[in-house]
Amino acid sequence: MLLNKNTVVHVAGINLIPYLKAHVPIYHAWMQDENLQRATASEALTLEEEYAMQRSWRHDADKLTFIIKLDDRLSPDSNLPSRLLGDVNLFLSADEEGEGVVGELEIMIAPVEYRGRGFGQIALEAMLSYIKRHDSEIVKEYYGTAWNDVPEEGRGLKYLRAKIGEGNRRSADLFERNGFKMVAGGPNYFGDCEFRRGVRSRDKLRGVEWEDSDDSENDLDCDSEPEDTGSDDGGEYGEKIIEDEYEDEG
Repeated sequence: MLLNKNTVVHVAGINLIPYLKAHVPIYHAWMQDENLQRATASEALTLEEEYAMQRSWRHDADKLTFIIKLDDRLSPDSNLPSRLLGDVNLFLSADEEGEGVVGELEIMIAPVEYRGRGFGQIALEAMLSYIKRHDSEIVKEYYGTAWNDVPEEGRGLKYLRAKIGEGNRRSADLFERNGFKMVAGGPNYFGDCEFRRGVRSRDKLRGVEWEDSDDSENDLDCDSEPEDTGSDDGGEYGEKIIEDEYEDEG
């Protein structure tokens, strides 16, 4: 997607930056890790295939991605690979249950030493803020020349979802903390459970059956309003998320 090609998002010690050709060798090295391949349901690609994938992410209207990068102030090492943490992605598709466009989120923190330190939470919250601010623009690029035929009620994402492996409790907890709730029906054929929320954390999804939870302390009540955090982005960094023009580091 071209929408974010010149955008950097600054928040709480990290930056979300466009996925560029210069990042491909680093990303390719990450994805040789079999554990990451399993966690992301990915297969190892050749370097040439990885370059082709980067071009696809940049130009295809159904994909939006950011690379997660340490803020320069937290990383005195000027070496680019040491400052890249992973990526956060949005896949767009037609809603299988009716009209509209659905956005599917994925997030990855690649270096082991940076996992479990809150970077995934910060990056996901920044991505949710970006999606909320640019909801209509994202869907407009997806539809392309057909945009003028899209009714007003369809000019935004119908809902957001994440598909998480049945045993991946850490990822499930991350998305639940950000307003996602598991859809009823259990894991699909591939062992993935689906979590959903509206583009704004206060949006209510109609016609969705939710999975019941025995752990009421961690469950989110889909029939009640979420706690007011002071930001419609649903988290503590909402007012500190800043978008700027990205300058390529080369």
